Amino acid sequence: EGTGQPYVVEPAAGGLNGTIRIPGFTTMVVEPGAIIKMRASNIDVGGSSDTVASAGAALQLRGQPTVRPAIITSLKNDAVGGDTNRDATNSIPQAADWGGIVYRDGSDDNLSLINGSEITYGGGPVPRALGPRFDAIYLESARPGITNNVIANNGVSALPRDAQAAISANFNSFVVDTFDRTTTGQSSA
Repeated sequence: EGTGQPYVVEPAAGGLNGTIRIPGFTTMVVEPGAIIKMRASNIDVGGSSDTVASAGAALQLRGQPTVRPAIITSLKNDAVGGDTNRDATNSIPQAADWGGIVYRDGSDDNLSLINGSEITYGGGPVPRALGPRFDAIYLESARPGITNNVIANNGVSALPRDAQAAISANFNSFVVDTFDRTTTGQSSA
C-alpha cells in the first residue's frame, strides 16, 4: 500500500532523461495509494537496449478507483503528495511535464495492467524538446489491461485539431488472435 509519500523520477543533475526502463522478466508493481511524480521521464516497459533483455517485462498499476488510486503525475503537482520540488508556489503542473507510460512489444501482456489509477500532466517529449513524444499511455505492439482510470490534462496542443490522445497505439496493438480447429487442425470437442 502506498504511504502518500511520493516517489520522484527525474533526470540526474545535468541529465536530460530520467526514464525508468523495466527489464525483461521483471514486474514493477505500483500499489493503491502510491504516488509517482515525474519530470522529463518515461516509464518504458519491455523496450530494448544494448545491455538489457526486454522480453517478459511488466508494469502493474493496481489502484482502487476513487478510493485509493495509484497516481502518476507531474513533479510540479503540489495538490498530490505535497510540495515535492520544494519551490512553494513557484511552479504549477502543466500538460507534458513528463513523457508517458510506454508498453512495447517486449512487455508481458498477461501481467501488464493499469487499473484504478490517475495519470495526469504527461505526454511531453523526453528528453525535453529533443526526444520522442508519447501520449500519456502508448502501446507499441502491446495489449495490457487498461480499466477504470482517470487520464487527464496530458499532451501538448497548439490547436484543437492537433490534440493528443490519452491513449494511443500502433496498428499491431489491435491484432485479433484466434484459436480454432481451422488454424490448429484440432477440434474443440
